[in-house]
Amino acid sequence: MVQLNMGKQHNLKILSFISAYSSDTWKRLVRPFKLPTVNSPIIRKLVPGRLLRALECIKQALALFFASRHYDLAVVPGSGSGLILGILQSLLRRKSRAVPIIYIDCLYYDYKNPLRRLWKKTQLKLAAGDKTRFVCWSRRETTNYSRCFGLPEKSFVYLPYYNTLETEEKYAVEGDFIFSGGNSDRDYKTLIRAVEDIDVKVVIATQTTDWITPRIASITNVEIRPMPYEEYTKCMKECLVNVIVLQKDLLRSAGQQTFINSMYLGKPTVICDNGECLDYIEDGENAFFVPSGDFGLLAKCLASLIENQDLRQKISRQSALTASAYTYENTIAQILELGEKLTS
Repeated sequence: MVQLNMGKQHNLKILSFISAYSSDTWKRLVRPFKLPTVNSPIIRKLVPGRLLRALECIKQALALFFASRHYDLAVVPGSGSGLILGILQSLLRRKSRAVPIIYIDCLYYDYKNPLRRLWKKTQLKLAAGDKTRFVCWSRRETTNYSRCFGLPEKSFVYLPYYNTLETEEKYAVEGDFIFSGGNSDRDYKTLIRAVEDIDVKVVIATQTTDWITPRIASITNVEIRPMPYEEYTKCMKECLVNVIVLQKDLLRSAGQQTFINSMYLGKPTVICDNGECLDYIEDGENAFFVPSGDFGLLAKCLASLIENQDLRQKISRQSALTASAYTYENTIAQILELGEKLTS
């Protein structure tokens, strides 16, 4: 992991509306830009919700665009007003006066609809430039996005994600149930098939329900329901094993926050994805990797953890040690280091 080395970073004037979260460094360097909103009661009443959000994004992007000339660097989301800022700069500002932009949370999909795919490709090509970078949370994303959207691979930079439980009380107890949670791109059907012959309670915390069939709903040892944050975190801390199951062949990656938080708590963690987790873990040493959709291997992995307390304890120790390095402060340090390169 990159260690903090602020040096020249104190001299950067950064435009961003991204919250500081738990980083003292970010709080010192960035005064969050206040985004304007559409306040007219008449407009808010007459304009449909989706169109209203689009108008608000454009208004915010224009405010960012006009403000950006007073800054050295912009750090914005890779969607909404952040992406429109880049498009406005590409269309309205000379290259010699372009402000370097770092886009984060670039969560893109390979749309099946050709018009929708062309629209996203056009957006990203307009928003990209010599001094812009799209931050990806896995190395596989950098290759996938480059191929899908026709941009140079150097436009995409892998930086590791971070745990979000640093301000939480760090405790964990070994419970008697398997836990799995989250909404984005999950594949709970694979988990269900893997635990059908395992005599252990399974708790799934999700707001998505379109995958639940009558047969799945009738399985007695599986509990599926949405949870408030406090209960979700409590289940993660008190489960026997935490499982993250993601869909096959996704363009983007997902689940990093969930499995890093789980490892930070010292929970035996199994990650079913397309290999992106291998940027963060050593399979069999501090967590387990199972290819997405392989319910047979997932069943074997869960059975070995349930039956072997020594293995669980070994994985717990190593996972907590590994995840302790994935801090928000370190991620911020690497974003600032990238900003220094773009502005030099």
